[in-house]
Amino acid sequence: MYKDIERYIIDNKLKNESEVWPLLKYKITRKDTIDNDTTDMEYKSNSYIRILIAALISVINLFLSIFRRKEAVFFGALTRAKISSNGIQDEFIGKKLQGNCFFLYHCANFETINLYFALKQGVIFENVVVKIFNLISRRKYTKEFDGYLSNDFLALLKEKYDLSEDQIISLLVDFRLKRDAYKSIIQFLKVNKVLVVSSYTKPAIVSAANRLNKATIEYQHGLLAPFHPSYQYAGSTSWCSTFIPKEIVLSSNFWKHNMEKANFVALEGILLAQDAQSSINLDQQAVFDKLGYNNFVTFTGQGICYNEIIVFIKEFLIEYPNYILVYRPHPREHNNYTTVVKKVADPRLHVVDRNLLQNTTALINASKAHFSIYSSCHFEALELLGKTYVLDVMKNNLMQIDCKNDNIIFFKSVSQITNL
Repeated sequence: MYKDIERYIIDNKLKNESEVWPLLKYKITRKDTIDNDTTDMEYKSNSYIRILIAALISVINLFLSIFRRKEAVFFGALTRAKISSNGIQDEFIGKKLQGNCFFLYHCANFETINLYFALKQGVIFENVVVKIFNLISRRKYTKEFDGYLSNDFLALLKEKYDLSEDQIISLLVDFRLKRDAYKSIIQFLKVNKVLVVSSYTKPAIVSAANRLNKATIEYQHGLLAPFHPSYQYAGSTSWCSTFIPKEIVLSSNFWKHNMEKANFVALEGILLAQDAQSSINLDQQAVFDKLGYNNFVTFTGQGICYNEIIVFIKEFLIEYPNYILVYRPHPREHNNYTTVVKKVADPRLHVVDRNLLQNTTALINASKAHFSIYSSCHFEALELLGKTYVLDVMKNNLMQIDCKNDNIIFFKSVSQITNL
């Protein structure tokens, strides 16, 4: 998808362009994928009091970190974690590793967080801290990026992706401000390792850590190469940029095989989680017992395209009267998915969120079929169920990239589904 740009960078030995390309590529992908016609329903906090309390908690826990020496800092998202009086339950970091980690979380929805427990568990809300840092700093880097990228490269991005020089400079200035903030945080915490989820959305964290010569490790959270361009690069060696972690921990051999050909990190930096195959042996009956039914299909949401999803669910429930459809909300949706429930208005639509059942893989494993728009769950379904269904309603859907698997079934309407 971007190999012509990457070949241009490699062939012309462009150092600065190579450095910032991962950031620019993600922004271009986001712009092309989530266009003006795609409804994005991410929930964001509107309680300024809770945001101020979260800021105070973050400052307190940063100060207390002076007395709590740890080897690593984990940058995660509270959409994938739960804070309670018993500790932190995170989908990516097990109990063994937690004891030696500081926890810095991005939080867009403070309404669902128990702030008292966050204080007790030492949680720092990193997006709030960085916002405060940038307000205090007020430094500008616009002049620093004058002439940073070659005119020919800028002209190429304008021609191919309608990305202007002003837009690029704005991205780089914002990045630089954030990188300085994260550099200060990592130095203050005095850690040796920096752990992240979704490195392409956290380039400032990864770059700051790499420039400080810290070990940088990413934990897989979703689509990788060849379905996500942020994890695949042209050339014969791993891409040269501080924006990319040194290691990545993967969930299955499927992803390991693909990432070994992706030039994302060096081969020795591609690791397989020790419990990666455990999902195949999950006890389906335990899921049936918890849910109280067993003849169901699962739709894993992404918080987008609700209008199209509503049409699909209505058609499915009419066409398949003997099935229940389970809607599995994406963590970032919070309560926005209630729009789907209200407009479908059918008792055979059941929402199963993480409060009812934590393990999404277990839910897919127990399903008769899996549906989504784009998701790493498609590949879990391939492994567990043998096939998966893609509701094909998005332009430039990441699931379409290099897709040559007959068991990934694209459809626009329920009438196109056969042999469910």
